[in-house]
Amino acid sequence: MKQDLSACSRHPYDFVLDVDACVHALGRIGDRLTMSGEAVLRLINDGRTVCLSSPFKNFQNRGRFLFYSPLDSDFFVAVIAISDVSRKGLLVTVLTREQYEQDVGGELDVGTMKRAARMALNPKEYRAWILKTCPPDELAVSVSGKFKNIRLNVEYWDEESGRESIFLSNLPVGADVLMSAPIRELLEIEDFSSWLLERLKRKGIPLDRIISFYLIKGAGERIELVV
Repeated sequence: MKQDLSACSRHPYDFVLDVDACVHALGRIGDRLTMSGEAVLRLINDGRTVCLSSPFKNFQNRGRFLFYSPLDSDFFVAVIAISDVSRKGLLVTVLTREQYEQDVGGELDVGTMKRAARMALNPKEYRAWILKTCPPDELAVSVSGKFKNIRLNVEYWDEESGRESIFLSNLPVGADVLMSAPIRELLEIEDFSSWLLERLKRKGIPLDRIISFYLIKGAGERIELVV
């Protein structure tokens, strides 16, 4: 199971790019970030950003890419002009999170920020970031450290009926682990992986049909487990 899920392709809007920075962009990085321009370009060109808007769907061919700066403990948006599908481009400017949200008239969603932070941090740093940024509700956690009334929602594709879901309860790991680890890391925990395999087999769900995993807390709060 670990091998099958680890072979999942990249998200369709994540790009590995070949980008240089213009003088204006380097100036904005110097004004707004502690990270160097070289470090920002490395994040972008290594594919460790989340595409917020495709550069191939607007007349300016500009895309917006979210990244997390560990040195600044904050998120920024790289605006990149890409001439064609070769994905060679130019970093035009870097926006603060506040500037981007003001431009689009809305806040970044938590799931997108989690993905960006996970790309910039090592697993230990990411777990610490999750626990600090999205701590579990103390009232929802039992003395043993496990969530009360928590279910795992597995979405999968059924050839006859299309998108379907099942709900699995009695998860074998604690709240701190569930909140801090993407599904790939959870699958490295023997208790969790064997529990999940057994229940999927019982339900007759092939691994290659799985679409996504969500934790369902209490009355219905959904927390995506990033693959």
